[in-house]
Amino acid sequence: MADMPQNGVKWYLRGQIEEGGGASRIILRPLPFTIGRAADADLRLDSDRVSSRHAEVVLQDSVLVIRDLGSTNGTFINGERVTEKALTDGDVVHFGDQQFQIKSERSQSPMSKTMPFRLGVEAGPGPKKIQQVKDLVRLLETGAVRVEFQPLIRFSDGAIVAYEGLGRGDLDGAPSSPGELFAAAEGLGLAAELSAVFRQRQLLAAANLPPSPAVERPALFVNTHPAEMDDWETLLDSLRAFRRLEASLPIVLEIHESSVTDIKTFRALREQLNELKVQQAFDDFGTGQARLEELCEVSPDYVKFDIRFARDLHLASEKRRDMIHSLVKMMEDMDITTVVEGVENAEEAEACRALGFDLAQGYHFGRPAPLATLSGEHRIGRPG
Repeated sequence: MADMPQNGVKWYLRGQIEEGGGASRIILRPLPFTIGRAADADLRLDSDRVSSRHAEVVLQDSVLVIRDLGSTNGTFINGERVTEKALTDGDVVHFGDQQFQIKSERSQSPMSKTMPFRLGVEAGPGPKKIQQVKDLVRLLETGAVRVEFQPLIRFSDGAIVAYEGLGRGDLDGAPSSPGELFAAAEGLGLAAELSAVFRQRQLLAAANLPPSPAVERPALFVNTHPAEMDDWETLLDSLRAFRRLEASLPIVLEIHESSVTDIKTFRALREQLNELKVQQAFDDFGTGQARLEELCEVSPDYVKFDIRFARDLHLASEKRRDMIHSLVKMMEDMDITTVVEGVENAEEAEACRALGFDLAQGYHFGRPAPLATLSGEHRIGRPG
């Protein structure tokens, strides 16, 4: 039996084998390699859309070929139903409703993990979803991201003291909205990779952020995706690589509060981030469980209050304002810097200042903008 096709290069299928499980890399060996629902298949897929003997991968004249074995719901290559076809690196393959990607060991794609989207009851994936896969792969491989920065101001003097890095897709024909991109990436299991690409571009651009009259080097807030917490050594490696290039840029890593579920693990992460001189912020505080226990145990450097705290705060009841003031005061007592997000007008800004927030971010103070347009100067005078 042939083992490695095409000049000894190893080939893999990348995808999700079990519902809700992680991504897997399945080596295509030995050949022929069978796929199906049967217990003796080399790759067993537990789906009623997959036939017992669905397809096989074989070697023909040193070329990797896939054959459909008369399956009910078909084998698809890049959205096209096939009976037999040669495979190439990057092809998207569907066995019924199960998606995988063909990759070789020589591929230098930044994707380390993949996970398929679910196709529902249709026989094939359809051209839109296939194009979605290809666009995301191309964006990740080329780093086609446009970077913008939004200022964070200090309530005490109205000065810009930090920026949050934000990214948009910059690939012709593909979505630019980060919301659309992450929605697609989450369905494909590529959210961690997309987040890493955005952050890498933001960090590199931020080396040239303008100084502020208040601080010589404004801090850069960069985001993480909850999927990255499953493999935070990869996250740390990328930050170490950046620190070798730029040692002095103040960095604040935003971690969604829902990701902080294991205090012992988070403490270990925090220790290594501290060694890299990277501060931590709990992001979107208040969107779910308040996680006050975690706050007390690990005490991040910053807490970013979700936009809902600022929205129409000047019209809120006294009871609601008292509750928010109590949270802010509690964090002040723990030496945590508080940031309120989504401030859109002067009335909200004044209400947030009165309740004791340290920093603020929102359209009232500045919209996300390209690096070339930033001046670093005060955007507002002291509120009130």
